[in-house]
Amino acid sequence: MNYLSGNGIPSVVLKEHCDQWIINTTPITERFLKFRNETMEHAKEGVLKTYQEELALNCIFLIDGVECAPNSRLHYGFDEEEWDCMLKEVNDLYPMKSLADDVIFSIVQFAQADKQESSFSIASVYPIFLPFIDETELVTCCGTDGQAQGSAERRDSVDGNKSTSRYSDLSMNFSFDSMPEQGLLIVEIKPFEKVKNGSRPDFIKLANEMKDAIDKMVKDGMDDENITVLGVLIEGFKCTLFVMDLMYQATTYRLVLLSVFYIPRDRHDLYVLLSSYEALATMRKMTYSNARRCYAFYKEKKRTTIRHDYTVESFRNTEPSKNKHHSNVL
Repeated sequence: MNYLSGNGIPSVVLKEHCDQWIINTTPITERFLKFRNETMEHAKEGVLKTYQEELALNCIFLIDGVECAPNSRLHYGFDEEEWDCMLKEVNDLYPMKSLADDVIFSIVQFAQADKQESSFSIASVYPIFLPFIDETELVTCCGTDGQAQGSAERRDSVDGNKSTSRYSDLSMNFSFDSMPEQGLLIVEIKPFEKVKNGSRPDFIKLANEMKDAIDKMVKDGMDDENITVLGVLIEGFKCTLFVMDLMYQATTYRLVLLSVFYIPRDRHDLYVLLSSYEALATMRKMTYSNARRCYAFYKEKKRTTIRHDYTVESFRNTEPSKNKHHSNVL
C-alpha cells in the first residue's frame, strides 16, 4: 500500500506551550513521537506490520494491560517499570465500576438456576447489552445507519465526497437543542464466523472513528479534556472496551483498553455476565457523564477551541489495500 497517497501523513512538531506526557523523568510524548517517526519511514516503503504502526500514523497510541497477549509495550519500546507506571496512571483516571453485592448475587443465582432450564436460548442473553445504551434527554442511540460523528466533516474536506463517510454498527451521541451532535460511544461488531486470526480491520476503523469524534468536539468548541470517547469492539463472543482521551500534544490520542469481556455462548456460560455487567456499567456511567459535560457547554460554558494545537489531521489513504491483515480505511 502507498501510505503517502491521499492527503499524506502530517508531520508533528512539539510546541513549548502544549502539555506533554511525562511520568517521573520519562518523556512519554517524545518516545511515542519517535515511534511514529520510525513508522513513517516504514510507510514510505509501503509496509506496516502491526496495528500499532497503523494507528501511530494518526497519533493514536494503544495503552493495554498485562492481560493482553501480547500487549503493546514491546512495540513502543518501553520497559516493564515504565509501562506499569503508564498503566497505573490511566487506570486511576478511568477506574472500572464495581458491581453491587446484590447484583453479583442475582447474576450468580440466575446462572445456577438456568443450568436446569432446557428451553434457554442464547437469544435471551444478548439483550443484556440494550439496557446499558438506552436513550435519555441528552443521548440518542443510532444503529447501523448512524454516521460516525466527525467522519463526514473530515472526509468531505479531503475529497468532497460525503458518501465515503464511516458508518458504525452502533453508537450513542450527545444531542440537545441546537448544540452540534457529538459521538460519545461507538460500537463495531464483527460476527464470529468472520473473525480471523491476525486480522483486525474493525479495530483500526473503531480507533479512527473515536479520533474523528474527539476532533469534531474540539472543532465545534466543546473543548474539555475531561470529555472522552468510548468504543466497544465485538469480535464474535469477545468484547473489548476502550476509552480515548486528548490531554497531550503528539501522544495526542491515548487509546486505553479498559476491559475485555465476553457474551455468553450458551446456557452453561452465564458466569461471564459478572465481567460483562461490570464493563457495561462502566461504559454506561462514563457515556452519560460525558453527555452531562457536553450539556455544560449549553448551560454554563462559552464554546471555544482550546486544544487546536493538540489535534493532528487524520491520514487517509485513497488506494485499495493489498494486505488482507490491514484496512485501507483509516
